Amino acid sequence: MNCKICHRPDTRVQYRLTKSELDVLRCGSCGFTFSDFRADESHLASDGHGPEGVPDAKPAYLEKFEVHLRELEPLVGPVRGKKVLDVGAGGGGWLAIAGRAGAHVEGIEFCEDCRKYAATVRGLNLRSEGIQENYWAERAGEFDFVTCWDVIEHVVDPVRFLSACCLALRPGGCFIFTTPVRDTWFDRVGGCAYRLSLGKAQFILRQRYSRIHLQIFHSAQLKGILREEGMQPVYYKKIQELSFPHEQYLRNVGFPTRWAHALGSMSEGALSVVPIANKVFGIFKKPASPN
Repeated sequence: MNCKICHRPDTRVQYRLTKSELDVLRCGSCGFTFSDFRADESHLASDGHGPEGVPDAKPAYLEKFEVHLRELEPLVGPVRGKKVLDVGAGGGGWLAIAGRAGAHVEGIEFCEDCRKYAATVRGLNLRSEGIQENYWAERAGEFDFVTCWDVIEHVVDPVRFLSACCLALRPGGCFIFTTPVRDTWFDRVGGCAYRLSLGKAQFILRQRYSRIHLQIFHSAQLKGILREEGMQPVYYKKIQELSFPHEQYLRNVGFPTRWAHALGSMSEGALSVVPIANKVFGIFKKPASPN
């Protein structure tokens, strides 16, 4: 399988995740690491849209987005009066927060259940066209902010996706995102456990690579791709942020409910004392047009 980034046939198996029936490949030329699952981007499954419903219907999601807004505005200015496009908008949680702050908001979401929730609960009409499609190409340069919360790891063609997000921005606009990165202690511990157990300890790696987490960037490589798009970094920092309660991750990989609850509480306590970064939070600015 050729590398998704440099397209060279120089990939090798880094991890064999037997329970997930996946191989994690690493490119020997550029170092990109990705799952060998061949996904259809318009029909990606999600562990967040199962029996528990739309993920950002939960109060914790809105709290997370409120924190992001407080972090963002000192760096990029108020969102009031600005045009915001959220790519992978879920149930519209971030757009609801940005809209309350006075932004003009639009969003993209493939999941029909999420779009229905956004429409009926939040009054948001989310589009189903992907950011690479003609509808958005015809609106290039229109948005002040393009946001992308935990989406880059899900897309089939990440370079084309990032290029399309940048194209949607006006000169001076900002691309704002969170995504897991693999140059963290979280991933080092997962890789070390895998090697020491001769491939049997796969729990951490299965949280990172799956049929929905198609790739995990190295933070330097992700920054380099955005720089090649002409984007200038404003803020780029590793953070600890989990999208779901610890208990849910444990249930997702087969732990019984009682064990998942007990171990989830223990891990939440441990990580609150000793935080371990697992993502990067980035803001990149599109250069202003020359006068």
